[in-house]
Parts: sequence; C-alpha cells; structure tokens
Amino acid sequence: MTLESEPQFIYPRLLRVAALDLLSDIAGRPLEELRSGAATFHPAAEYYATGNRVPEGQLRGIAEAVRAKADELGFPGPPGTARQGRFDRAMPALLYKKMRIVPADAASEGVWSFLTLILLPDLAVWRFPQQTQERLIGHPRNVFRRYWWRARSLGANPGDPTSELGEDQLVQIMERPSICGSRRLARTFAQAVLRAATRNSEVGIEPLMRDAAKRLVRLTPFVCFEALPEDLLTSQLSGLVESSAAALKSP
Repeated sequence: MTLESEPQFIYPRLLRVAALDLLSDIAGRPLEELRSGAATFHPAAEYYATGNRVPEGQLRGIAEAVRAKADELGFPGPPGTARQGRFDRAMPALLYKKMRIVPADAASEGVWSFLTLILLPDLAVWRFPQQTQERLIGHPRNVFRRYWWRARSLGANPGDPTSELGEDQLVQIMERPSICGSRRLARTFAQAVLRAATRNSEVGIEPLMRDAAKRLVRLTPFVCFEALPEDLLTSQLSGLVESSAAALKSP
C-alpha cells in the first residue's frame, strides 16, 4: 500500500481571528512554557463538515516526532543556520508521512494555524523567533505548511529533491505557481537542477536554480510541459538548465 492509498484525515481549523489572538498570547513566552501549554484540542477549533477526523493519538504522535527531531538538534537552544537547515530537510518527509492529511484540507489556512499555534507553538517559535504572521498564521509561507507542500510537490523519500535542496533553491520552485502547480514539472525540474549542479560545480547551485527557474517561468505560457512524455520532459528541462549553466559560466 502506498502512502497516498492509506486512509487520509481532515484536521482541526482555527479561524483567523482566533489565530491572531493566540499569536498575541504567545508573544514573549519562553519556549519551555510554550511546550508545556501545547495541546491537541482548542475550543475555537472546528473541522470541515465531512471527512475522517484525525485521531487525537495521531496528533500526539506528530507532535512527539517533530519535538524529537528538534530536541536532537539542541532545542531549546538557538538552532543556528546549520541546524535550521537540518530541521528544514527533515520536516517535509516527516510531516507528509505522519499527517496523512487530505490534500484539499492542507490548502486551508486554519489547519496550519492550529498545527502551529496549538499543537506545536514551541517548535514554530524556535524555528522562527521573530514570530511574524506569515510564519505562524497558516499562510502559504507558514513554518509547517511549506514543509508539507514541499514533500507533496517534490517527494518525501530519501534522495528526493526535498531532502537535497537548500532553502533558497526550494523557494525558487515553491513560490512560483507556474512551476509548483504541477508536481511532475516541479519534481523533474528540481532533479534536472541537481544533476546540472553536479556537472557544473563551479557555477554553484543557488545561482543556477535562480537563473533556470526564471527561464522556465518565461516558457510556461507557451509550452504545455504537462503534455510532454516523461523522456521528452526530462530532456527539455535538462537542456534548459544546461543553458543556464553555460550562461552563468560565460565571461
């Protein structure tokens, strides 16, 4: 049985007004206090009308798994850039496999506000101590929402682009709807960049991804990449990325 054929669940949602109140409430509180106050239930949380509600035990299991990884990286001490990177690489696969959330539910702001402000407020603030709305409310750049969608688009297994690319490279894909809107296109493009970066190590993967992503975005209004067979899609994207590498190496 594949992951996507397993039972999927809907998650509790917080309306934005409740989420904003909670965001104000956690401001300035120590991480240990946030952890002790975390919960699997909140009276303001609601579920979508239909669907299998996530069991409370599964919510606890998600929280325990995420906290175990953070503790391994030195929580509650400041994570630092290197540990942030390790956390960012571990979370997409962990959340995607543990949550088994209905994809339509994963598009709900309220779901991620609940996960961030009720279930895992300590880890959200640990990862983003600035406590901005875009990271702690369930917007597309929410700390946990972005992890799940990266795994959904780019893969949740070892060796998939999610575990190989850095934050800046992932942003170049996931914040461009014309690329990330197609899982097949996003994944094939990311794989092409990783291969080209290995062959053109003098260029650097960050500028390569930036340049190649811009080239791809310019083509999407004119080329239906989804209609291409697998071998042709791979060939086209590999050629595009190699063109970027050649341009970046030119004096």
